[in-house]
Amino acid sequence: VVDSSKLPPGFLTLRLHPDVRVDVVHLIRDPRAVVNSERRSRARPGVDPALLPPVRPALKSALYWSAANIAIRRYARSAASYRVVCYEDFTATPDACLSLLSTGLGLARPRLIEQDTGASGHLAVGNPSRFRTSAQAITEDRSWQTQLPWADRALVTALSRPVHFWLT
Repeated sequence: VVDSSKLPPGFLTLRLHPDVRVDVVHLIRDPRAVVNSERRSRARPGVDPALLPPVRPALKSALYWSAANIAIRRYARSAASYRVVCYEDFTATPDACLSLLSTGLGLARPRLIEQDTGASGHLAVGNPSRFRTSAQAITEDRSWQTQLPWADRALVTALSRPVHFWLT
């Protein structure tokens, strides 16, 4: 089971089951990139706006990022294992990151799919890009470097740098 949510309730629920081993892989993205993403409208044709993630101002988004990541780190103490992977490292070298993770977790090394398999996924909620069934390149979104206003960038950096440093 892979819980790709951004909050701990999913794995907190799983750890209540005595036959389930919970290993946490904490994928941490640069908070400035998260803030830039959350400040954009997510309007989607045919989707009720109430079901879409909220658009957040920089201050609220930075505080939310810090609180959510601190909570995950705190609750992960009860997991069988805890590993941190930086989003930027994963997008730069996905194969190497997956290899290290699978070895550390005692799992078979996954194979990256480089062509369309036609297979459907098993997602119920999440980022709309995860619902695509075609192969997708793993690339870093650096749009925050040009799109995030300097005042927001400074604010987010000041608020989240200590947490980001502590987590990574």
